[in-house]
Amino acid sequence: MNSTILNGYSGIKTHQFGVDSISNNISNVNTNGYRANVPQFSTIFATHLDFINSSSPVSNDFEHGSTVASNAINTTDGTYVNADGSPFNMALGGKGWFVVGKDKEGSFDIGEGEMAQNQKNFFTRDGAFLLDSEAYLTTSSGQYVYGVDLGKIADDGTFTLSLDEQSDTQNLSSSLLQPIKIPQQINAIPTLTTKVDVALNLSRERGLDSVDNVFKNEDGSFDEVSFRENDFNTLYNSADQSIDIIKDSTISISVANDGEEPTLYNFTYGEDFKTVGEFIDTINEQTGLSVEVSKDGSCALTIKNITKAGEDPVNKIVQFSSEKENRIISLLGITAAPTSLIPDSDGSFMDSYALKVPTYKTNITVFDKDGNDYLMQSVYRLKDYGNQNNDIWEVSTAIYTRDMEYKISNESAKGTLSFNPDGEASYVGDTDVNFDDNNIKFNPTGAAGSATTNRLYADSGVVKLDKDGNSSGQLKDIAIDENGIIYLQFSNNITEPMGRIGIAGFVNDQGLRKVGSNMFEMIQHNIDGEGKIVSGPPMVMWDEANGQLKQSIIMQGKLETSNVDLGTALTQLIVMQRGYSANAKSFTTGDELLKEAIGLKR
Repeated sequence: MNSTILNGYSGIKTHQFGVDSISNNISNVNTNGYRANVPQFSTIFATHLDFINSSSPVSNDFEHGSTVASNAINTTDGTYVNADGSPFNMALGGKGWFVVGKDKEGSFDIGEGEMAQNQKNFFTRDGAFLLDSEAYLTTSSGQYVYGVDLGKIADDGTFTLSLDEQSDTQNLSSSLLQPIKIPQQINAIPTLTTKVDVALNLSRERGLDSVDNVFKNEDGSFDEVSFRENDFNTLYNSADQSIDIIKDSTISISVANDGEEPTLYNFTYGEDFKTVGEFIDTINEQTGLSVEVSKDGSCALTIKNITKAGEDPVNKIVQFSSEKENRIISLLGITAAPTSLIPDSDGSFMDSYALKVPTYKTNITVFDKDGNDYLMQSVYRLKDYGNQNNDIWEVSTAIYTRDMEYKISNESAKGTLSFNPDGEASYVGDTDVNFDDNNIKFNPTGAAGSATTNRLYADSGVVKLDKDGNSSGQLKDIAIDENGIIYLQFSNNITEPMGRIGIAGFVNDQGLRKVGSNMFEMIQHNIDGEGKIVSGPPMVMWDEANGQLKQSIIMQGKLETSNVDLGTALTQLIVMQRGYSANAKSFTTGDELLKEAIGLKR
């Protein structure tokens, strides 16, 4: 035998292997998640001649044929295509593998530096998943899909809502994977509302309401006591113009009995009066006039002439003045200002425009333990307004039936919401709102990282709401986000995660071995007398802090096709075929040489 035949024979075998590998790639060009093989060759061995002649400066090596070095895995991503027909079709982009296994009672812990499993697990890029007869998520070949299960679904199909995003995020970062079961008949059980945190914006220049509507007692009558306690500077007229008495803090009133010299009275905001009641009482006590709150529903300030005990009835001439052309009196709209004759009679008086105050009302849905819904109404009313934006709002909160016909709370929870000059809110008062036999913790200073503000340029409104409690609901839809988290959407408008699809990564994907059905497995080699996983142990692919995938993304409604490049594969097939033919020619050439050598004997 000569080396030509042996080299040709080895070349035939290696190129036959190459043809087989590439033809297998081509046959799987439409196999979901298929990873193409890349055949690689190497020389078998080489002899080394120190010298062919004594003057040669070149090393002289002679190699003997070729052999298969590896059939490497092409780890590039395939093409992603839309996949209809199942809500559980999904594609994995980037690094990582879906985790599957044979045992529906199995578990697979891929904690950092350790691995624990009670069955054999496999890995795949084929995301064409579906539910089996027991509602387990499986591959088309019947392998169970492993992932993180939050344990919220009971055996009877009831779903316990946590309503705790932070806790869910922490639990979704677990490294313990189990088969995922998603029953199609799931009911979210109702939970009691125990807390309501709300972040608002309260603007004292918007959301005005009439005094008659805002200041009411439980029986619906006008609450004059509360109105009198309100800061005079919080008032607006019927044209929604602020009285803003701070600009012209002094009101001058000239009062004279008919035919007599007038007496001038000066009343300064912040010194002589601050509240509406103090304004009324100060004028009543000093001027001989009577300022009242109109009882005809307009809640205007009415100025009447009164006769003190022991005095004869007399008409009074009243003149108002202020530094800027009676701006305050003009805004109040007092009739016949600045000069008016008021007869000593109840039938003639001066009154202001109907007055308004800044107010805002929220209606937040809350639930009892049976899932029945009620409204928690909070009324915010501007009570005090200083010149450094340190607003003080009166807050009254109670629970009502949905139609607002009946009040459930025994009594309203009351408090004050204050803002300092930096706009920071603080609440003092009742934080427990009575709700049947329970209490709801109420916090109007902020929610979920957002703080309550008093910005003037924005409308009054709820910025963010953070509360618990819900009604019962039936499973409506299933959604899987880009991090593989499985969300269940219920008919009560609640959406919560129930688990996530398990994704494992490896340092060396080339160390995985194909086992058919689009699956790979881990293998061990004995290295330095120690059994080691060739691919390296599996790694968790999500961030333990926030639960987000680090080097991959999941796309619901798509599938990853084979990563075989058909054009390249066909080119490689031709190259392998030509290599096979050339090596066959080497073999026949060696055979001819042997024939010649044998023929020399004749």
